[in-house]
Parts: sequence; C-alpha cells; structure tokens
Amino acid sequence: TKLLYLHPWVATRLFEREAAAEPPARRILFIGHPFYLKGVDVLLRAFREIGKEFPGVTLRIVGHLPEKAEYRELYEGNPNVEFFGPVMPDKVAELMDDCLVLVLPSRSEGMPRVLIEAMAAGRPVIASNVGGIPHYIRDGETGIVFENEDVEGLKKALRNVLGSQEYAERLGGNARRYVQDTLSDTRHIEALTNMLRSL
Repeated sequence: TKLLYLHPWVATRLFEREAAAEPPARRILFIGHPFYLKGVDVLLRAFREIGKEFPGVTLRIVGHLPEKAEYRELYEGNPNVEFFGPVMPDKVAELMDDCLVLVLPSRSEGMPRVLIEAMAAGRPVIASNVGGIPHYIRDGETGIVFENEDVEGLKKALRNVLGSQEYAERLGGNARRYVQDTLSDTRHIEALTNMLRSL
C-alpha cells in the first residue's frame, strides 16, 4: 500500500516577508498550548542556564497560560522570561519577525503548523523528535531535532544557534527554501490534488 502524505495547509505567503533592515531580536520564541504537552517546562529548565550564558537573550512564551503558576520556580525572578497570552493568527507573523529562533519542545505532537510558519519566515527551528516533527525538520540542515524531554540536548541546540549568527542564518535560509519547495500553500494544493487523483 502506498502511503499518502499531506502536510497541513499554512498560509506561508503571510510569513515570507521582506528581510528587516535590523537583525532580529535576540529572542527565543515559543508558541503553543497546552504547556505540559508542548514541553514548556523543558524549555524553562534549559533557559535557566542558557540565559546566564547569553545574558542578552530573552525567552518569550506565547499562548493560553492556565498552568503558569505550576512552573513558577522555573521562571520567578528572571526578568528575561516574558509571558504573552493567546494571540490572533495575524499577530504570529509579527512575533516571528521579532525572534531569532523558534523552539517547540513537545512531548506529544501531530504535524505542528507553527514550525512551517517559522520556517517560512526564515527562522531556525529547534523541536523535539516526536510525532510529525521529523517529517518537517532535516536535523542540522533545516533545523535542529533533539530527543523528547532532553534538557541537555535542548541546551546544546540553543548554544549552537545562539552562538553562531552564521549557523542560525544558514538554518533559517535552508528552512525557508524547503518550505517554498515542499511545504508552501501552493505545494499543499498540488499535493492534495495529486492525492485525490490517485484515489
């Protein structure tokens, strides 16, 4: 039986914006909910050390925050951790423009659209090796994949991206080209059409 694979439809053209004159902010971005399944505590644990090694870097966590108090000990007293509530879809492109890297340390995942959005924006992505994520990311080429719940692995990935602008730009550029060639909204329609014809 031939496996039919169809990536999620994402309006990738909304994220393929002109490069800003200024480099992106030294900011790690997380977007998602619920916190536990998306591994926010893993990210906060990694950032406790990474934030000390890279003092100019901030962590922005975006999404519905009902579990925030449960993780208080991981962020309390750290002015470089910013919490946003949920945002409308049109705001996501602005958040991508204003970050250096997107991190998705999920414990469980399907085919996360936010990865395609970040890649379309030319941002390097770091994500856990679960669910559909390995179908999106070629480790070391279009992003970085680390093992689920591996705080040390996430710290290593963040050090690689934050420590080398050239490496971060290479990952982001490769990711953008990969989306344009394979995961764009146009490619989704083509893949859906081909799938329906084969059926």
